[in-house]
Amino acid sequence: MRILYIHGLDSRPNPERISSLEAEGHQVFALHLDYRTQKDSYKQLRTLACEREVEFFVGSSLGGLLGFWLAEELGLPCLLFNPAVAYGKELAHIEVANTLGCPQRWVVIGSEDEVVDPEISWQYFADIAEKSISQQVIWWQGLGHQIDLNTFRAAQRWAGL
Repeated sequence: MRILYIHGLDSRPNPERISSLEAEGHQVFALHLDYRTQKDSYKQLRTLACEREVEFFVGSSLGGLLGFWLAEELGLPCLLFNPAVAYGKELAHIEVANTLGCPQRWVVIGSEDEVVDPEISWQYFADIAEKSISQQVIWWQGLGHQIDLNTFRAAQRWAGL
């Protein structure tokens, strides 16, 4: 499977996470983006996803927000970690003309996230649950904003990756 891995704000693609996905036979693509200066990050990711015929998105934090909207726009499944969805697509300069709708979404929300308010994220996904074809959201007790490799691998298995 061809996967686009999308890192968070002030971060970079995590080699351990990419290796974990590749170890399962997936082809992983990732861009190192400076979201603060590259206001066209969403367009760059969309272009890469289309050119490489990506089949799945994995993203965390701001990367989770971008992955959420890419999955919605392109009609692909996604795995999101503490996605910053409550901050709105305007903040990340996301422009979505039409959406095909995400067919399957897995979301990990850390109960102790100190960056993205977990209660707001939980409510956001509860509010859109009826509109989603298939959405599974897990409240990961004790998990903060940073996702350790063991948690990443567990969620990867949960999503069937």
